[in-house]
Amino acid sequence: MITEAKTLSYLLDLIGRMKTADEIEHIGKLKEEFYQHATTDEAVQIGDAIRDRSKELIETARRESDESLRILTEAGITLDTSQWLTIKRYAERYGITMQVVTNWISRGIIPADCTMTVPELNDLRLVKNQAYR
Repeated sequence: MITEAKTLSYLLDLIGRMKTADEIEHIGKLKEEFYQHATTDEAVQIGDAIRDRSKELIETARRESDESLRILTEAGITLDTSQWLTIKRYAERYGITMQVVTNWISRGIIPADCTMTVPELNDLRLVKNQAYR
């Protein structure tokens, strides 16, 4: 049992600071524990906070994505985003760690023509969206 979710203010603070998928998943578990003892008003507050923070994160991701695409377009680079993933997204999609993906790249398991570095985006590394093992 998770014992972290002790107070409403503690959980609201965590929600306000969540940024990563792991943090969101962790807060989801804490929320479920908290709901077992929460009043209806507290449960509504938590639900509203999660919804509002999720909207903020989605909007931030959209802005960053739009900015990245603008930079690529200005540099004359067109990219089919359904075929290329960041190392992090590739690892998430195929259920492996980022370290495994970078290891596969360095060992040639993921061929060089199936990776791309985008200098215009701070040397962002992309991997072609396909299984390699």
